[in-house]
Amino acid sequence: MPFEEVLASKDIGQARNYSVKETYKQEDLIRHPTFGLGVVTQTRPDKVDVTFKMYVKTLIHGRGETPGAKPAFAPPKAATEGPADKPSQRRNPLRPILENEKVTGMSHPHP
Repeated sequence: MPFEEVLASKDIGQARNYSVKETYKQEDLIRHPTFGLGVVTQTRPDKVDVTFKMYVKTLIHGRGETPGAKPAFAPPKAATEGPADKPSQRRNPLRPILENEKVTGMSHPHP
């Protein structure tokens, strides 16, 4: 059935503005800000296929703000010991060498 005929059988005034937070069912009429009017032709738990005048698009749906919808978040735990807690084994080349300081790993002797 041509898209224009499908729209003719629908009440365009009942078209819902598309939102990823909303949940849609087959045959729902939606108004997308980029693609215009479309009819939901297939649904999956988190996606819907919507037929628009020029093409079919897969859109996300059902991502509403229900308390269980957000994943649990816990900040990472700080390591009690690690490389950041130990002094660097490398010497800062811009720092002058002290008279009684032992320097290792240099490719040439310091005068």
